[in-house]
Amino acid sequence: MLQGIIGGTLLVTSNTVMFDPFMSDPLVIEHGSDDYHVAASLDSIMQITIYEDIAAKCFSWSVIRMLLSNFFVNQ
Repeated sequence: MLQGIIGGTLLVTSNTVMFDPFMSDPLVIEHGSDDYHVAASLDSIMQITIYEDIAAKCFSWSVIRMLLSNFFVNQ
């Protein structure tokens, strides 16, 4: 399981939300960038929360990917 906080670019368009990690981030260098890319259609997003300090929260990317993949499979 990958853990940690990585930097990247969050792109929000009229129909998609995408996160692209910085390739120079140590975790991305260590584990590869594929595990940190996220793209989702706004039609499929039920709720968005924005934190000023993400370090105060603990997220597992594998859990987030699982939830997103389950959501897209069930559509």
